[in-house]
Amino acid sequence: MIKLIAALLLSVTLVSCPGFSGTVTNVSVSANPSSININSTSILSTVVTGTGGFSQAVTWSIVSGAGSLGPSTGAGMTFNASNSAGNTVVKATSTQDSSKSGTVTVSITAANTGK
Repeated sequence: MIKLIAALLLSVTLVSCPGFSGTVTNVSVSANPSSININSTSILSTVVTGTGGFSQAVTWSIVSGAGSLGPSTGAGMTFNASNSAGNTVVKATSTQDSSKSGTVTVSITAANTGK
């Protein structure tokens, strides 16, 4: 009886903790909006595609330009523009396969004051 219970617990554990045996094939990134004023925010989102059971989790980094990332929201990652105009390139990298990543460029412009 004890062996049976132990075997059942082991099988439940194995079923409830599957690994990612599939393959990540692509990571694409988008920004909404992709052009923002200084000191504004944009929401970044990803689409991770693959075959089989694969992880859609990514890590975020700024490749070039100025600004910061965070917090993460249900809609995606928040990009916080710096206080200077320019372009910032943000990268999302698959946590399952670090050779798969995508980038997006966010354009930061000075606010139009109407003068």
